[in-house]
Amino acid sequence: MKMTARSVGRGVRRVGKALAIMLLLVLLLTFGAAVWGSVQSPVTRPLPPTTVNDVTALNPIVVADVIEPRTVEEIVQAVRTHSGPISIGGGRYSMGGQTATPGALQIDMRRFNRVIAFDSTAKTITVLIPPDKAKSGRAYRRLKLAVDDNSLIMLDQQPKKRMPFLWQCSNVSMVLLKKSDLFKLVIPSKIFECMAMQIPVVLGVEGESREIIEAAQSGLCIEPQNADELARCVARLADKPELCKELGQNGRRYVAEHFDRQMLAARYERLMARLANRGFAANIQD
Repeated sequence: MKMTARSVGRGVRRVGKALAIMLLLVLLLTFGAAVWGSVQSPVTRPLPPTTVNDVTALNPIVVADVIEPRTVEEIVQAVRTHSGPISIGGGRYSMGGQTATPGALQIDMRRFNRVIAFDSTAKTITVLIPPDKAKSGRAYRRLKLAVDDNSLIMLDQQPKKRMPFLWQCSNVSMVLLKKSDLFKLVIPSKIFECMAMQIPVVLGVEGESREIIEAAQSGLCIEPQNADELARCVARLADKPELCKELGQNGRRYVAEHFDRQMLAARYERLMARLANRGFAANIQD
């Protein structure tokens, strides 16, 4: 039998159609299998790490978990059951990575905020306020509502020009910072103000600040973040007004001798003159 070119062409077209149909079926089956597989076996993507950041959003810290307790019992249970480090934070206004501890259980205290007891006779108030929120306007307003109706006054932020008067009304100044190597290099300026105003200092700062207070004998120094030591120092000063007076006088005398601005300016001027005359490699003894 002889095959014509036309019959050969028809046969090729039939084979091509059959292959195209088979390829389409294969694609449909593959697509269907992929859809079925994705439905039956969903892809589990790892969750992003839990992070805590301060108000600048520049210092993210990866923590193990974050809880927001509302009761003391919740905090006690968290502390008992968590085996790793624990950090406590509030409004997250502290900057530079101080708001949390890497890998820790973060106890967010912003919902744990209330006045527990108030004694207008003893002039004491017991509060539960998150650490960072103690500096916020909302916390102060809550306290003011509790005390203002009982002939006590809680002041808002005051202008600088009123500070001499407010220092005169104070019995003691508390200067407290977190226990950190970073703060060993910090000298809070308020210690000079209160020393000049003859106000004794309870200092919870390590480093050069502590050296100044100890050298001046103008206050009591405690370990940073040690609540028991702080309570003992406050009670001691409350019971011994003569000690407060002695520490205050020591502080006034020390800042007058060592931190008078005119004296410091003259020393700075002499140092700059020696640098200019001898070069930056000079051995400055002043």
